[in-house]
Amino acid sequence: MFSSCAEKFFEYALALFAESGHTDATEPEFTNHSAKQFIYLDCDKNISFSRKQRDILLLFDNISRLFTIKGIAFFSLNLLVSSSERSQAVHNSHVLIQSVVNDQATICMSRHDDEIIFSFAGYGLTCILSDWYSNEYKILERLDIANMTITDNREYFFDFVSIFARHYYFSNKQTFYDSLPLNFFSNWKSDITREEIEEFLIEQRFSVVKEYANDYVGYDTPSPEEYIDNEYEFDLVLQEAENVQISFSEEEDSLDQTEADEYDLSDISPEVFDDPELLLNYIEKYSNKINNNS
Repeated sequence: MFSSCAEKFFEYALALFAESGHTDATEPEFTNHSAKQFIYLDCDKNISFSRKQRDILLLFDNISRLFTIKGIAFFSLNLLVSSSERSQAVHNSHVLIQSVVNDQATICMSRHDDEIIFSFAGYGLTCILSDWYSNEYKILERLDIANMTITDNREYFFDFVSIFARHYYFSNKQTFYDSLPLNFFSNWKSDITREEIEEFLIEQRFSVVKEYANDYVGYDTPSPEEYIDNEYEFDLVLQEAENVQISFSEEEDSLDQTEADEYDLSDISPEVFDDPELLLNYIEKYSNKINNNS
């Protein structure tokens, strides 16, 4: 569906925004500049880059400034990285782009092989990524101008973000305890070790990392080590585990008592329980009675 020619990608990107109602421009503001051209010639900011920032210039090329509307600049660009590095490359490239333009916000449409990704920076956001798309219909469905607020620049931008952003960016940060399912402890019949809880929590809290694999890019997301460092929260979880184990013991005792109550012992003389021989005779008689009735 997308042009295999990186040099023609800007045409596709501009046509997509035009079809969605965001612009009536027929030509981009500039097309297919190299990363160095863009940084040093197209932008009028005099910035000194670190070695790490200069390395980012190797991640993309064919950057085109498609149009500018409501103080937001729209770009298309082509990525020069492997599949395993593509999402991080989009993030790093867009952060650099946002830092050198004079616009309030920027929206980039980036191409890698046969897939497209949107990214958003500005108005206090460092960089937000969309999922990768290979289906044009799914893009147009979200990109339609009818989904956006057009009376306010900021709201217009954040409508893009809310429609396209990956689901994990705005998920509420859960506590350790919130990460556990309601029946977590009740499914355990033996003592739960700290290591088992840590392993489960890390798996739950970082399931999104597994979901996105190499395409995962966090936004101020703590590492697993930061989570398991919280000794106080873990102590609370372990205390809950102990309470549940005690509860289980009490429940089992209650069940045992219920089963015992099924046998009425009120007609047995107390002396029988004090004399082993009398008790044995009673048990034999009771057993014979049960056998005869069966």
